[in-house]
Amino acid sequence: GPNRQLIHRLAELGHLYSRISNFIKLREGKPGVGMIEQSLCHYLESQLTEYYRLIAVLESQMHLSENGDGSEESKAVEEESGLTLKRLEVWVDDWRLRLRMMSACVEGCKDLYGGALVNLIHTYTRNGDPFVRKVTDELLEEVVCLIFSAKNLALIMFRSLNLFSRCFTDGSSPGNF
Repeated sequence: GPNRQLIHRLAELGHLYSRISNFIKLREGKPGVGMIEQSLCHYLESQLTEYYRLIAVLESQMHLSENGDGSEESKAVEEESGLTLKRLEVWVDDWRLRLRMMSACVEGCKDLYGGALVNLIHTYTRNGDPFVRKVTDELLEEVVCLIFSAKNLALIMFRSLNLFSRCFTDGSSPGNF
């Protein structure tokens, strides 16, 4: 019946979480993982941490509703604010979609690296669903921003080394610039 469907939808969250978490663990243990894969794993890990926070909030909500004193007033408040399967589904609905998207991305990029991985993520941004587009835009931004920051850092270091070497090969001191 309807409760069985609710339970299946809620159990899907655990399956998706495990799939994403396993992907992260496999990439972390692999030698030679590139910056793009590292930033993808970082993004996925941060999202799983946020999901875990929601689970902690829901668990505390569940404990609050369990610790009623048994009075009629307490039972009425529990019925209004307690955690039911339906309320739980409403709370986690956005996360189910987010985890599905991340899981699809993880499945699609198992054997992709570098630019091919960025291209795959970019293809997901063309989705017509605004929620999916938002999630993949965040993911793409996270992956690409790390690359640009690393390139900028390398450029700054190169320029600093170049300036440093000119100081000592020209015989001039840094104060003469």
